[in-house]
Amino acid sequence: MKRIVQVACLILFFFLLTGCEDTGKKHEWSILQAYEYQNRDLDLSSGTIVKIHEDYCLLGVVSSSNRPQRIWVLMNPKFEPFLKRVPDEPVAITRAEYDGLPKRCRSNKRVESVIVR
Repeated sequence: MKRIVQVACLILFFFLLTGCEDTGKKHEWSILQAYEYQNRDLDLSSGTIVKIHEDYCLLGVVSSSNRPQRIWVLMNPKFEPFLKRVPDEPVAITRAEYDGLPKRCRSNKRVESVIVR
């Protein structure tokens, strides 16, 4: 009986641990989606925008596609995938733009390697 309780506790612990990560991923995506929706009609001529939400740094970059739009990138995600952007379009900023961001926005090397050109 004791063995069954131990196994059940291990299984419960595993599901709780996995569930927390899923909750974190969903929270990060929800932040991105909310900023994209709230700023959808913002004038694109304002260029790159930096927003801080809780412990997260969001970067709004105007795409260079045929149909310009603002792409929101989560600069310091805590959960995989480590590159989260809405809409899912290519994003590029210059090294000077990146270096000019607040320090808390420059903490993820994976994001940096993808968006800095």
